[in-house]
Amino acid sequence: MLRRNPIGRAALLILLGILATPARPVFATPGPPSLYSLTVAILDGGAATSTAARIRVIGSDGQDYYPLPAASHFYHEAYLGHRYFYADGQFTVQVPTGQTVIWVSKGFEYWAYRDTIDLVANEGMAGTHAIVLQRFADMPALGWRSGDTHVHRAHGGDSVYVVDQDALFMMQRAEDVHVVNSLETEVEFTGTIDPRSTANHLYYVGGEYRSAFWGHLDVLGVNSLPYLFCCSQGQPAFPMNVDLVRDARSRGGMVFYAHPITVSRGQIGITDQGWPSVGHGRELPIDVALGTIDALDIWSYSNMNRIELGTWYDLLNHGFRIPASAGTDASVNRFSEPPLGGYRVYAQVGPGAFTHQDWLEAVRRGESYVTNGPLIRSFLVDGHPAGTVLTKTKQAAMATQVSFNATSQWPITYVVVIVNGVAQQIFVPQGNPLEMSGQINVSLTRSSWVAIRVHATWSNPGPFFTIGTILDAHSNPVYVDVPGLPPTFSSADPLYYVDWVEDVLWMTRTRGMWNAPADQDTVEARLSWAGSILLSRTSVGRSGVGAPDGSPAAGSGHRALEVHVRTENAARGITFRFDGASSAPETFDLFDVNGKPVLTRRILQLDASPTAWTWKFASAGRPLASGIYLARFRGADWNAGTKIRVP
Repeated sequence: MLRRNPIGRAALLILLGILATPARPVFATPGPPSLYSLTVAILDGGAATSTAARIRVIGSDGQDYYPLPAASHFYHEAYLGHRYFYADGQFTVQVPTGQTVIWVSKGFEYWAYRDTIDLVANEGMAGTHAIVLQRFADMPALGWRSGDTHVHRAHGGDSVYVVDQDALFMMQRAEDVHVVNSLETEVEFTGTIDPRSTANHLYYVGGEYRSAFWGHLDVLGVNSLPYLFCCSQGQPAFPMNVDLVRDARSRGGMVFYAHPITVSRGQIGITDQGWPSVGHGRELPIDVALGTIDALDIWSYSNMNRIELGTWYDLLNHGFRIPASAGTDASVNRFSEPPLGGYRVYAQVGPGAFTHQDWLEAVRRGESYVTNGPLIRSFLVDGHPAGTVLTKTKQAAMATQVSFNATSQWPITYVVVIVNGVAQQIFVPQGNPLEMSGQINVSLTRSSWVAIRVHATWSNPGPFFTIGTILDAHSNPVYVDVPGLPPTFSSADPLYYVDWVEDVLWMTRTRGMWNAPADQDTVEARLSWAGSILLSRTSVGRSGVGAPDGSPAAGSGHRALEVHVRTENAARGITFRFDGASSAPETFDLFDVNGKPVLTRRILQLDASPTAWTWKFASAGRPLASGIYLARFRGADWNAGTKIRVP
């Protein structure tokens, strides 16, 4: 039985919030002169064969020991005592006599092993100790396969080790990650899984698209490699990530957002100070609105707080069905780095043989969950798994059944059923804290999303077996559509993403570098259209996007209102009057005669609220061509449009 000791809250916050900066180590023979040569053989108890694993050895003097030279087994010291090395079946280490502690892990489905061996000097200078690892849970038998969407074998920075493909595949087997996506250079790309792969461990080499302006992307499953270099510091803001996504999809692949939140919202405008600002996903809400992203790595070492549930919840609460995934961004060649697969996504591909494409498609459909330890065997809403979209009547939605089964080799503290980002029911263990099942009927009053979160705790200081001391698993949602009752999520800020898009638009205009005027036109048109979509998905009563002519979208709940146009000064702008409006207009959208978006503006101040507003042509930011345009206004509960002429 593992000994678990409480850890202070301050240390816990440090463990969860700090990702160590890679540092060049100074290797030396640790501790006092070695008195004992210990050889350890690691066996898989189920297969009765040797197996790869992650190891930590602590001598009787409290020091860490590892096979020498350190590079022979890729000894790492990640952060605050998170030290480890890898062994492919066997290792030999020199340790002092006395009590030696050995920790061994092999992913989340094998029992974490911890043993103390009392090494006595007079027993001789050599000894062998066998460790047999036993499987805790057989997730593949239930159709679940784990994966890491974002791993680097040879990343930049202060690299220490030369990690070849064989070594990375050994690490994958040691962590028992069924799918590893190594995002390297075009030199190693093959367009298919690596021949080292086995039926249980698929190894794929893809690429990472790095735009310092728009954000980084996992390029996965492509049969030929897109152009992966874009928009570094000081370069034009074109092409956009949406262009890369379309290119990747034309090559049979898909694209996930890597570490989308690397800096705080207030730093969105900083692109010239290197990492982490150059990794921030500034195009994230635009791509989500335009439907050009397949999944979102909400759990990553490179996220600002590692786990980014807030942004994901907010996008879901705006009505976007974007699946969550997990990509560690682990650089396994760096000495100061946590391991690959510390966060992983489990996808439901069915029992038996599976392909890389099967796994990617399941993640894209949201038939998956993310975790750094606990395992979700099943999560069902009215008998349907995550990723499902259910259509229910209002009466039926008020008796929606949620059931789950979860397990963990670390004690489960609770399982919470979440509806639209809000806890509906919390289940606590009754008896065995390593396994929980539950069932509840939730009353949904309108269209909603439903998910579960499993929370467990590993309380022994110095995390080794998993990442951090707070362990979570989070399902992707089941979506429940109730016709005529669109979602109105109170937790979604109605102007958050409008402000985001306007900030990015300002950035594109102040960069002052474009390869061609048409590039700027394309970028601004996309931002304008995405802003219009984002604003329509808010919690202030707007549930659909009105047509460019001002008519409300079907089922939007908006009432139409006539807008009167009075041109005061053709050189200065156009004045609009809103007779009978129940509230002031909040946004102004402009379309050309073909319905193509030209711009979106928030209305911050009215001439005589809420009856009149003057749009000055200069607010377009650049000369607007003369001609006929379609103007649309939206208030809290109304939608109105009219034609205008720009002289």
